[in-house]
Amino acid sequence: MIHKHTFPNGFRIIYENPRNSISISSIQVFCKVGSAMETDETRGISHFIEHMVFKGTKKMPLSKDISKTYDEIGAYFNATTEKSYTNYIVKCEDEYVKSCILVLGDMLLNSVFDKGEFDKEKKVVVEETILLEDSDENIVADMYEESVYKGSPYEKSIDILSYHKPGSLEYAQVLQFYKTFYRPSNMVLSVVSHLPFSKFIDIVNHSDFTKPLTLSPFVHCPNPVISYDPQTEPQYIIKPRKGLNTLHLIIGFRTCSQYSTDKYALNMLGNILGGFMNARLFAILREANGLTYSSTADTSYYSILGDFSISAETDPAKLLVNKGMSKGANKGVLPLIVDIISDLQKNGVSASELRIAKSNMKGSMAIEEEDNDNACFHNGSKMLLYEDGTPIVSYHDRYDKYYKSITQKDIHDVIKKYIIKQNMTVCILGNHNPSLKVIKGICDKIQ
Repeated sequence: MIHKHTFPNGFRIIYENPRNSISISSIQVFCKVGSAMETDETRGISHFIEHMVFKGTKKMPLSKDISKTYDEIGAYFNATTEKSYTNYIVKCEDEYVKSCILVLGDMLLNSVFDKGEFDKEKKVVVEETILLEDSDENIVADMYEESVYKGSPYEKSIDILSYHKPGSLEYAQVLQFYKTFYRPSNMVLSVVSHLPFSKFIDIVNHSDFTKPLTLSPFVHCPNPVISYDPQTEPQYIIKPRKGLNTLHLIIGFRTCSQYSTDKYALNMLGNILGGFMNARLFAILREANGLTYSSTADTSYYSILGDFSISAETDPAKLLVNKGMSKGANKGVLPLIVDIISDLQKNGVSASELRIAKSNMKGSMAIEEEDNDNACFHNGSKMLLYEDGTPIVSYHDRYDKYYKSITQKDIHDVIKKYIIKQNMTVCILGNHNPSLKVIKGICDKIQ
């Protein structure tokens, strides 16, 4: 059962008792700030603050004082910055939850932002972005999202090297951004634990998470501007990158927001295409034609838009033609994926495909419950991002609530609504790329 509570200063907690018997507590703090809240003058600031809160407080002046708390008890500790939020993650034995939460409250709300540490950490963040930009998968994903979410707060990368030019992210600017967004009322604590809910209420009451607001006047934490550029025709982004041995391809479509119930049918469609070994992409691209080792179908959703994408990595010579196959069956990766999409538009999915995808999803969701982090993330992110009071369906009940009753018609309806040429973006990253004219000619089959 899920329990929720809001403290007088606006700090929120959501709690669930796990279904397994392991004496491990999952603790996650979500702060509603991410790259979508940034402007051109503050790009990369959310990620940088994620680094800075580890650098010390008045109680724990050194970074090692913070990490020591978790190291000595063998706790798992991590953080990640996303487009809509920043997430701080702890997993520990039940007996240590109090110390872990007290440290989290102190480091997130009382960071001293030492100027010397600020200057040093700038260099560390630059090194991290250099590593990220060495990833071809990250590059093509950024290309794709910049097109699909064009004109919206979600089009920009979370952090890239170009955000860290000399003179960017000045100390006073970062400190003010931290003070604006890192407030108890802008945070959610999610817990999955065998310890009683009342214990966590007591712990939080004795933590910095419930300290009264002292900044006056209170500045409401701003939300992203709700806007985006309308898409009226397909978008093609073809980028050369020297030294690549493989070619990266994404074909995607604009879809619905995170608040639309269409997302459940789209998620099921993604499972039918790429969710398991006998899914369409694997069966056609790898098993039948030996073209790719890696192919996926993915969905993402934000407050105003979402997307449905098909990705593949292949030998550049196999993008258009499969020379290893007999004459008449020699299509490459791109024309085969286009055929798959075209067939979806004409014929939808079969009853057998839907039945297998449902069974697969049900089993996969059951296995995911072994890790309490999944339920902890699910509960916390929903409480943070869905503020309209809609009841939160537990991680365990998701299949029965959202997926069990999906029909072929539901799948066909979202295909007709979203998987259309007008909504399409095609991205290619490789060393030797075909011309735009050739790519358009193949993709014209999609209606």
